[in-house]
Amino acid sequence: IQAGQFEVPIISEKVTSGSRILITPTSKTALTLYVAEKIPGSGFVVSTATPSPQEINFDWWIINEVAEANP
Repeated sequence: IQAGQFEVPIISEKVTSGSRILITPTSKTALTLYVAEKIPGSGFVVSTATPSPQEINFDWWIINEVAEANP
């Protein structure tokens, strides 16, 4: 998230409505990062409640569960 901004879109066709998206800041920040929106087939938006005074770097991970087939 760039300094002075409060959100950034992440493009990924792997996102579904049931995706779990984990966010891990990799730079120092006092702000809480959260997934503000999931757009199935397109991506998601990572946000903070207020604009960041400095750039925030983060890693993300998408988890999509697959239903098991019954034998």
